[in-house]
Amino acid sequence: MLPPLPSNLKILACDGNQLTALPPLPPYLEELSCYGNELTELPPLPASLRVLSCGENPLTALPPLPPGLQVLSCPSNDLHELPPLPPTLTELSCYHNKLSTLPQLPNGLKELTCHSNQISVLPPLPDSLEEFWCGRNQLAILPEFNPRLRRVWVHKNPWIPAFKTCINAYFGNARAAVRAYYAAQRAKQLISFRLSTESLFDTDVASVVGSFISGVSGTVDQQFAKLKQTCHKSSLSSQPIG
Repeated sequence: MLPPLPSNLKILACDGNQLTALPPLPPYLEELSCYGNELTELPPLPASLRVLSCGENPLTALPPLPPGLQVLSCPSNDLHELPPLPPTLTELSCYHNKLSTLPQLPNGLKELTCHSNQISVLPPLPDSLEEFWCGRNQLAILPEFNPRLRRVWVHKNPWIPAFKTCINAYFGNARAAVRAYYAAQRAKQLISFRLSTESLFDTDVASVVGSFISGVSGTVDQQFAKLKQTCHKSSLSSQPIG
């Protein structure tokens, strides 16, 4: 058990102490790190708090979050839901919990790490998001990605085999379609190179072969465009793909 805390304390780090409770927090506290304890609940959080790190505790709920909080790190707890997120939040790390949904994401959020939960539907991703980690959930549909995303980690969700099912249903054999596409592209490059450097084909033969290759790759291009449109429509439906 910690003793009473000084009223002017700005940073409190008490990680890995097997604490079962925290004393009342000072009114001007800006950073709280209580990672790796035995806390089942947190005391009321001061309005001044900017950073909260409370991972690896048996927490089942979080108190209301301060309006100016910028970083929330609460992984490896027993959380079933998160409280409303403040608009100032830029980093949210809530992996390894029991979350089935997320609250509305702030417009300025830059990093979202929510993998290893039970999330089936995600809220819209803000345009500010740069890193997105949502693997090992129950997602059948992914939200639209924004152009600023630099890292995306989405493996081991139901949508991945569902997308493969969509491809196989459309092409019959997805691998064959992909091989045909790249083979056609490669063949066009080789023919173009040989005609421009070695003149291995006479004009008539080159014209016929070139038309054939263009037709094959063009057909595959059209099929991929149709596939994308089909799967997009399926993802917007109420039923999961596949």
